[in-house]
Amino acid sequence: MLTTTTALPTTTTAAPPPTTAASTTTVATPTIVAPTTTTAVLTTTTAAPTATTATPTTTAVLTMSTANPTTTTAVTSIALTLSSTTEVEKKTRRLTFRSPFETFTIDLENSSSEAFQSRSSLLKNRLEPLYRKSVPSFRSLTVISFRQGSIINAMDLEFASAPNDTAIVEVLVNGASNITEFSIETSSVIVGDTG
Repeated sequence: MLTTTTALPTTTTAAPPPTTAASTTTVATPTIVAPTTTTAVLTTTTAAPTATTATPTTTAVLTMSTANPTTTTAVTSIALTLSSTTEVEKKTRRLTFRSPFETFTIDLENSSSEAFQSRSSLLKNRLEPLYRKSVPSFRSLTVISFRQGSIINAMDLEFASAPNDTAIVEVLVNGASNITEFSIETSSVIVGDTG
């Protein structure tokens, strides 16, 4: 008997290479930051001009009430404010008249003399009440001068608001008959501008 021996093939398997721990490298991904741009906004504010106008105001109170025996209506009040910013302009008028029965003396030309002062007081004390009574806006009388021609008397009359010249003349003409302290020639009474 024939015996055949067949060798089994031998397979050699190489051992796997030794395992090395893998080194892990982490690479950071760069972060790209976009540059920040800040833009300042310039704001310009222009104030509108303000005009202030003084407005006269008026104060008045209006009260209305309705009532009957069974019903009472509430009182309605309306208040308004009024003030005047207008100043009253004073008016001065020159009054001149002749005293025909009196004698002019030289010392009447000097406003600091006793004769001038005495006659000025006489005219002022007698004529101011006459004008105050007749003209509500009359304020004062100031003697300006005395001149020759018997005596020509010149004085300034001050008013808050002057009446017309004719009204000023009439006050003196109408009152002349009641004045006995000095004489007044009514045909010589003149009113005009000062100066």
